Amino acid sequence: MKELLSETVNFSAEIAAIKQKFGPTYHREPKAIEEAAQLWGLKCNPQGVIYSAAEDIKIEHKGYSAAIRLYGTGKGYWHVSLSLITPQSGFGTPATVWGCTAFTNALAARKWGLARLLQHCRGSAESRGADARLAVFLTKLEAERTPQLALF
Repeated sequence: MKELLSETVNFSAEIAAIKQKFGPTYHREPKAIEEAAQLWGLKCNPQGVIYSAAEDIKIEHKGYSAAIRLYGTGKGYWHVSLSLITPQSGFGTPATVWGCTAFTNALAARKWGLARLLQHCRGSAESRGADARLAVFLTKLEAERTPQLALF
């Protein structure tokens, strides 16, 4: 993931300043949400969740399901939301205006999302033991690291 650092945009200081300005209920303040959305150059719902994914990547195999959604912004940044369901667990991360990190291009965002999913699945395999279904699912995740060009 270190190679993605040059392709990462971090607005931690700016987001922290907005949170401090509006206090502990910043996430319910329409003006705070508007300021954070303007920072990224995007549109969101009244709760600050980004909508209208530009790309939706789904990977599935026998009890395992993952989704990566990429959201482009008006300023050329890319946010990521993830979801993962396995036979033993699951998790999800929404794309919101309060996320401090985004990427300068869609491919970097995609690679980061896949790396997070792979890391989680490999961690589960180490703690619970891998099975054949998980091995195939991991192979499918790996295959998504670089999108294939359409052959025409």
